[in-house]
Amino acid sequence: MNVLIIGQGAREHALGWKIKQSRHLTKLYFAPGNSGTALLGENVKLDLKDIAQMADWALAHQIDLTIVGPEDPLLDGIQNVFGEKGLLLFGPSRQGALLEASKVWSKDFLRKYKIPTAYAQSFVSPKEAKNYIQHLEPPFVVKADGLAQGKGVVVCKKREEGEQAVQKFMVEKKLGQAGEKILIEEFLPGEEISVFALLDGQRFCYLGEARDYKRAHDGDEGPNTGGMGSISFSSLLDEKRREEIKEKILTPTLKGLVSEKIDYRGVLYAGIMLTYEGPKVLEFNVRFGDPETQVLLPRMQEDLLPLLLHAAKGNLTEKKVELRLEAFVAVVVAANGYPGTYEKGFPLPDLEKWPLEILRFHANTFLGDGKHLNEGGRTLTVVASGNSLEDARKKVYQAIESSSWDHYFYRKDIGAKLVPMKARNE
Repeated sequence: MNVLIIGQGAREHALGWKIKQSRHLTKLYFAPGNSGTALLGENVKLDLKDIAQMADWALAHQIDLTIVGPEDPLLDGIQNVFGEKGLLLFGPSRQGALLEASKVWSKDFLRKYKIPTAYAQSFVSPKEAKNYIQHLEPPFVVKADGLAQGKGVVVCKKREEGEQAVQKFMVEKKLGQAGEKILIEEFLPGEEISVFALLDGQRFCYLGEARDYKRAHDGDEGPNTGGMGSISFSSLLDEKRREEIKEKILTPTLKGLVSEKIDYRGVLYAGIMLTYEGPKVLEFNVRFGDPETQVLLPRMQEDLLPLLLHAAKGNLTEKKVELRLEAFVAVVVAANGYPGTYEKGFPLPDLEKWPLEILRFHANTFLGDGKHLNEGGRTLTVVASGNSLEDARKKVYQAIESSSWDHYFYRKDIGAKLVPMKARNE
């Protein structure tokens, strides 16, 4: 098979790394890819906003399966355009992408199909939103409706923080159209987890779960980011809770999509809070998570490519995906200043000196003077496995700390038992 992976992040590098191992693969392309993906296949300069151009390129190069990494092309309708041209694509339609692209639409969907979630009210008027806040007992959560690169969620410990969030999103329009509507949601205490399943329009195949670390700094402090690290291991979720998530969240979600006549063929990522009342949905994403993908795919014992192909074709079997028992820890290295204004064009250290077992997934890097340079904020995801979480942590941090990181930073507590994750609605 000829395969095209769309995107340029560490998630796409990890997808390519896993698919490269498939006996079914003939040629692998990335659009646009990065300097890490160039080591696996061929990078192609395509404009991700020009879906018609991408479809024409895929036809000309006899692409058998296109895999979409980021969410924006899905919301722009890439599934619809590729489908009209007879091209097979792994990813939901434009309507299916609303599960992530509109928090208000997603919340209405959850209520309609009685899927457990936090209570929330939506607003299009900043005045009404601020008046509502005056009657709330903190903590509560303010969420921008649209896509905001992790910057559209504010956990408010005081009413004043909620009013400031409304002002920022709705009046000052700091997030553009994404903040024209908002949700004000109850705060859910508990443990947060990310769950992944493949959907083929009629069935789902459970992939596994991971936990990510959204805050920029140690101790879950600092601003929200796209994710500064993640962990995945066999006992992260017990079988009873796993079955409860399948029964109360994944099954009714799939039935709801079918009822809405949404032919969803892609991955569903559910951000779930494990509360005393049971699992509740915090959010849906319609693509593989980043950096969760970087720990989940290395745990998979089987070939990923046939699973994605069957999902795209609509003929998945409800098989159990076998996962390795080892613990996996991923640490994200980001440019100084991220998630705000960050520095660009600085070289990564020589990663070839690291042990071969240490995985390194590039994000938004390019080659200059023979070195990997950063173009984005999150630049590298470093992954290690071990017989225990502590063993994996030791390996990943030994590798990172063996190099010098001028112009970069990373969290030092990913997976640390001494720094428990704070309950939050992100």
